[in-house]
Amino acid sequence: MPACHQLFRLPVLLLLLLPLTARAQEYTFTDVTDAAGVADEGHVRWGSNWIDYDRDGRLDLYVVHGEAPACDDPEDANTLYRNNGDGTFTDVTEETGTGDCWVAMRNAWADYDNDGDLDFYSHNFVQSTLYRNDGGVFVDVNETSGAGINMEHGTGVAWADYDNDGDLDFHAVSFPGFNALMRNNGDGTFTDVQASSGLSFPASAMGNMWADYDNDGDLDLALAAVTPYRTVLYRNNGDGTFTDITSQAGIVTETGSSGAAVFWADYDNDGFFDLLLTEVILGSAKTTPLRMYLFHNRGDGTFEDVTADAGLLPPDDSGDVSYWDAAFADYDNDGDQDLYVSVQTQTGQGNFFYRNEGDGAFTDIAEELGMNIGVGETKSSVWGDYDNDGDLDLFVMEALGHTDPNHLFQNDGGSNHWLQVELVGACSNRDAIGARLTLTNGGGIQVREVNGGTGLFSQHTPIQQFGLGTDTVADELRIDWPSGLTTTLTDVAADQRLTLVEDACPATVTVSLTPPPGPIVIGGGGGVLSYSATLTNAATSPQTFDFWITVDVPGGLTITQGPVSRAMPPGAMTITPDLRVPGSAPAGEYLISAHVGAFPIAEQSDGFSFTKLAAPKGPGVAPAEWNTDLEAFFASSAGPEESPEAFALLENYPNPFNPATTITFTTAEAGPVRLSVYDVLGRRVTTLVEGVLPAGAHQARWEAGRAAGGVYLYRLEAGGLTRTRRMILLK
Repeated sequence: MPACHQLFRLPVLLLLLLPLTARAQEYTFTDVTDAAGVADEGHVRWGSNWIDYDRDGRLDLYVVHGEAPACDDPEDANTLYRNNGDGTFTDVTEETGTGDCWVAMRNAWADYDNDGDLDFYSHNFVQSTLYRNDGGVFVDVNETSGAGINMEHGTGVAWADYDNDGDLDFHAVSFPGFNALMRNNGDGTFTDVQASSGLSFPASAMGNMWADYDNDGDLDLALAAVTPYRTVLYRNNGDGTFTDITSQAGIVTETGSSGAAVFWADYDNDGFFDLLLTEVILGSAKTTPLRMYLFHNRGDGTFEDVTADAGLLPPDDSGDVSYWDAAFADYDNDGDQDLYVSVQTQTGQGNFFYRNEGDGAFTDIAEELGMNIGVGETKSSVWGDYDNDGDLDLFVMEALGHTDPNHLFQNDGGSNHWLQVELVGACSNRDAIGARLTLTNGGGIQVREVNGGTGLFSQHTPIQQFGLGTDTVADELRIDWPSGLTTTLTDVAADQRLTLVEDACPATVTVSLTPPPGPIVIGGGGGVLSYSATLTNAATSPQTFDFWITVDVPGGLTITQGPVSRAMPPGAMTITPDLRVPGSAPAGEYLISAHVGAFPIAEQSDGFSFTKLAAPKGPGVAPAEWNTDLEAFFASSAGPEESPEAFALLENYPNPFNPATTITFTTAEAGPVRLSVYDVLGRRVTTLVEGVLPAGAHQARWEAGRAAGGVYLYRLEAGGLTRTRRMILLK
C-alpha cells in the first residue's frame, strides 16, 4: 500500500505523496552511521535533536558539544546535519550559524516567535543563548529578547506554553542549582517568572520535561533532582502558578538517589501519562545499585512504583551502571511503546533495549538486535523517522572516548501498519507543543503529546508515531489543541503521514459591512464610496484588535488601508468611513473587505463588490491616491496615524501552504515596487507585483497550482532596498 502525506486545514484536504519502502517480515536495525556521514568520530557530544530546521519534510540532526574547554578546536562546536533525502547528511553548521561553542548538555528547538521556522535555545555551561531563525541563518538574540541565562553547568531546558496564551515559554535547570521559568511576552522578549510561579526549586537538577499528567488541559512539570533533594512533580494550577505535589502523588525514590532523565509516556495505553526516572552516579549518595523508576499513573493524581513488575530493575550481573538518557517509542508499530536506555558502566554492560510486551512488562532485546552498544558510556538516544519510511530510527550519542563514533540505527521495518501525525498550530503555538493526540482503534487507545524537550539530553521527532499492528484503518484520531479547540477524524487510513493544521481562533470581535443601495458603480474619473461597518465585541471584557480595509484591484494587486488599533468594550459600534477611489484605477470589478484580527492575519472579514469604469481620455483626469478616513473614527484610541511606514516584507500566510498563499509588505514611500518569487536555484518563477504603489501596506497572492512542491524565496524590491523571505509549498 502506498504511503501518503496529507495536509488538513479543516475542512480543506490536500495530499502530498511520500515513498514507502518495502516491508520486511521482522523488525531489525542496521548501523548506517558511516554511510550517512554522522559518525562524528573524535569529538565528544552529549545531546542530540531530530528537527526539520528547513521545513522540507525531512528530519535533520543537531548534535551538542560536550567537552571543556569550549571550542579550542572549532570542530568541537555543536553540529547541524542537513538531511539530503538520500540517506546521507551534510554538515551545514557554518552556513547556518548554528555552531554554538559553549559546552552544553541539551539544546531545545521550537518556533518561539510563531513565524513558521524553527529557532533554538542553546542551554550550556556558561552563557545560554537564544538563536532566531532568519531565513535559514541563525542569529543570537539574547540582547533583544532577554532570554539569555548566565548559569554554571546548564543542564535541562524544555519549551512549553504553560499558560496557554499561544506562545512558547521555556523552563531551564542547572547543576549546581538554578531554576528559571522564562515567560514569552509575545513580542520577542522573555521575563523570568520563576519566583512568582511557585517553582521555587533551589536544588541541582538535570532532566526536566512537561506533560499534562492529570488530563486537565495544562502542562505540568517534572524535574530530576540531584542529591540531597528529591525529584519534584509540579502541578500546573492553571493561573500561572504551580504546586509541589510530589509526596502526595507518591513519587518516592530511594535515599541518596541522584536523578538524571525524566520521561513521560503512556506505556500501558490507559490514557494517562506515566513517569520514568533514571539514576546516575553523579551526585549520588546511594549504597544500593543505581536503577530506574517506572511510576504508573493511577488516573486519580497518584502514582505507583511498578519498576519490578515491569522488569526494569537492574540485572543481577550488570554491575555499577549509571542510567542516563531513556526514551519511549513504538519501534515495531505494534501499538505499544518500547524503551531504549543509554548507560555508563565500566563492567561491560551495554545499553538496554526493552520491548513492551503489552501486558505491563518489558523484555531486554538489545543483544538480539545488536544494539547493546555503549560499553563505556553513551549519553543520549533520539528516535525519529529520518528516511520517511514509516518506522522509527534511532541515533545514539557516544559521550566519552575520542575514538568512539556515534551510531545511527536504521529501522529495517516489518509487516505492521502505522500512522504518523504532524501538527501545525494556528490558534495555539505554531509547533502545537502541548497538543494531545488520542488514537482509538478496536476499543483500545494510544495517547501522544507534542513536547519541546524530552528525557535528559534529547529532543525526539515532533512527528507523532502510532503503530496499528495488522489494522489498515484507525477508528478515530482526536487532537486536543492547547487552545482548547478539538479536531476529530474518523476511519483514518494506515501507512500515511498526516499534517493537521489547527483552525484559527474564533473571533471575539467581528465586523459586517453594509454597502450603499443599488448597483455600486464608480465613475471613470474616480469617486467616493460610502458604506457602514459594524463592529461587535461579543466577549464580556474589552478586546484589543486591529481593523483594516483591503481593496482587491483587477489584476491581482491588493490595496490596504490601515491597520488601526482599538480597545473596544463589550457591545457594538457602527462607523461610516469613505473610500476615495482614484480615477487612475483600472476598470473592472473590485472587492472591498473589512478585517479584524492581528494584522496581517484576519480573524474575521466581511466585504462586498463594486464596479469602476474606465477613465476618460484627455485632460482633466487628475490621479488621486487611494485613501480612507479610518483614523478619524478611531482617533480616541488609536492616536496618531498608524499606517505602516517602514519598508518591510512580512511572513507569508499560510506557510507552509497549498495551493495559494498571501504575502504582505509595506513601503515607506510611493514609488516603483517589484515582488517576485524564485526557486532555490535562483530562477525567477513569477512576478506578483511590478508597478508604482503608494506608501503603506499591500498584499499579493500567489496561486501556485502548477508549481512543484518545495522551498521558494520571495523578494521585495523598492526604493533601492530589497528584502527576501522563504516559504514552503506542500504537494
